[in-house]
Amino acid sequence: MIGHLRGSLLAKEPYQIVLDVGGVGYQLRVPYSTSQLPAIGEKLALVVHTHVREDAITLYGFKSPAERDAFYQLLKVKSVGPKLALMALAAHSPADIASAVRRNNPLALVVPGIGRKTAERIVQELRDTFAAAAEPEPAGALLTGAAEEAVSALENMGCEAKLAAKAVQAVLQSGTQSDTFEALMKGALQWLREKRH
Repeated sequence: MIGHLRGSLLAKEPYQIVLDVGGVGYQLRVPYSTSQLPAIGEKLALVVHTHVREDAITLYGFKSPAERDAFYQLLKVKSVGPKLALMALAAHSPADIASAVRRNNPLALVVPGIGRKTAERIVQELRDTFAAAAEPEPAGALLTGAAEEAVSALENMGCEAKLAAKAVQAVLQSGTQSDTFEALMKGALQWLREKRH
């Protein structure tokens, strides 16, 4: 199961890319137009969902764990498959989707490919999930860029999500290291080792 990929962008078209990771080209479906993606040859890191069916294995890539989590939630809705979930995320941020569900506003989710009935089903079936998640996050809990990548990578190594976020936050707050992915990972792993002793 692939949970995270970091490499150079080899090819891109709307909602599909090829990422070169150590000489291997991974084809991923993404909720981004070509203008939202870096230039060919530039580095890109994505959290990944590996979707397995009898006849195919498909990789879906996201710039943040929040997008992947929203994708997971959408897949739980009856008759919403990966294609529709990707369409929803191409048009709306995870926060927009959560807001539409909490406000009982299915019309806000209607986009080409997702009609009113499907939008109503999304709102109805995810109401409890997003109501539970409506608690405000503590100050400083929002992570971006390299920090989110580091949290995702720690989770993929088996670290519990909250602990991974706490470790990365601790490194950021210490101010002793740069905020690159590599520095954050090194600092977070050291922090976790020290916590175990």
